[in-house]
Amino acid sequence: MRNRKIQILVLVFLMLSSAQLFASGNNVATTTPIWLYLLAALLLILIVIALILINKKRRNALQLEKLQASLKTLNQELLSLRENKKEIILQRIEALRDEIKAREHNLEAMKKTLKASKLSASRNSFLLTKISQTLRTNLNDILGFSLLLENEFALSEEEELFEYNENIRKSGASLMHLLNNIIDISKIESKSFRLKEEACHLADISEELIRQYQPVATLKGIKIVFQDNKVPPFAADCETVRHILSNLLDNSVNYTEKGFIKISQTVKDEMVVWTIKDTGIGIDKAYLPDIFEPFRQQSLGYSKLSNQGAGLGLPLIKNMLELMNGKINIESEKVKGTTVTVYLPFMAFSEQSTPTPKETATPKKKNRAPQKATLKRENIKILILDEDRLGNMLIKKILPKVRIESYSKETTPEIWINQQLVNQSQPDILMVELDFTGNKKGTAVLQKLKKKYPELERVPTIALSAYPDSNGYEKAIQQGFTAYLQKPFHKKDLINLLNQLIST
Repeated sequence: MRNRKIQILVLVFLMLSSAQLFASGNNVATTTPIWLYLLAALLLILIVIALILINKKRRNALQLEKLQASLKTLNQELLSLRENKKEIILQRIEALRDEIKAREHNLEAMKKTLKASKLSASRNSFLLTKISQTLRTNLNDILGFSLLLENEFALSEEEELFEYNENIRKSGASLMHLLNNIIDISKIESKSFRLKEEACHLADISEELIRQYQPVATLKGIKIVFQDNKVPPFAADCETVRHILSNLLDNSVNYTEKGFIKISQTVKDEMVVWTIKDTGIGIDKAYLPDIFEPFRQQSLGYSKLSNQGAGLGLPLIKNMLELMNGKINIESEKVKGTTVTVYLPFMAFSEQSTPTPKETATPKKKNRAPQKATLKRENIKILILDEDRLGNMLIKKILPKVRIESYSKETTPEIWINQQLVNQSQPDILMVELDFTGNKKGTAVLQKLKKKYPELERVPTIALSAYPDSNGYEKAIQQGFTAYLQKPFHKKDLINLLNQLIST
């Protein structure tokens, strides 16, 4: 291309030189005519256009050659595909089958893992239920006999034995408290923990708890003060609130050796604020970030403490408050004490539509002298459907002159009841354990017995339960029972209930 341009320029130069010589030879004027230059320019333009067209034609020819080569290659590939399409399809199908098999294998492995996980969770739940049932039964028996012995030792003025029994009762109560915490945490984790909204009187709960812990605080020389700022009744689960505040007050009393414990409550920014401040041993700052972790106990300088728990109280409190849309804040300094603040959403509850708060079983002044309770009628017959042998023995011990027949595992409940109705007189009271046979079938057993023996419809029935439930009475009534008795129960509680049922 470059050579062609040089040739064109040389040709133009020669043409101009020839034109100049021609003009000089003919004796024309010394100046070159203008038409000669125009002719040369036109000629040059024509030559350039011709060269451009030639180059474009050559490029098109090259592109055409490339396209023809590509078309030839594609034709060859298409021909190859047509000839080998069955083999290619089979290879693709085989590859897809291998991929499907691999995914099925992974899916099967995931199903096995999920099944193993569910089985493990089911076993853990079953184990927890069995352990809970066994521990509750034994602990309730221990606490029940302890309450019975408390009366006996007090009446006989056996101070040393009374103190021994008191230690047994406290240890049993501590174990029951730990068991309840474990079960509550498992319920929260399994999302089976239920809240009941009712009118919550915070001042009543605080005063009740103060009365409960006042004797221990007095023995340790601790002053408990309560600042009531008249918090109106608000909508919340009272039993859960009581459980939260009880744990916090219990911690303050346990970890305070001198000084005071101040409790205050108020409403601020649509939140109920309950605060407890003590002058106890305090919490090391290094432990504060982990304070809500389960089974974590402070051991920085306090290894000699004997009243440390299992480290479940504060984590449980935090989880319960989160379920109630509340929160907790802890400020503490080692040796100087701790301040715990609980925040609960304030939702007003109408007093007109809400019954007055239930009277608590805790007396205003703790008095160790036993309250004498006597049965109005002793010539009655009581049938007990409960597999807890020691629990049945405790009831017989409390009611020595009453005719009591307890269920034996040697036969079925239907046959046993039939023997009692046929061979003996109709019972005056029927007691049924809600967790009868360990599968919470007490209600079903009662309904089955009433259907088979209509005469039992006229017999008052008491639901016995080893599981704490704030709504236990309401549930028992809905399920067809006449009354509800929570284990462990005091002698006077049982006798008062029996007197009430006998009189009605």
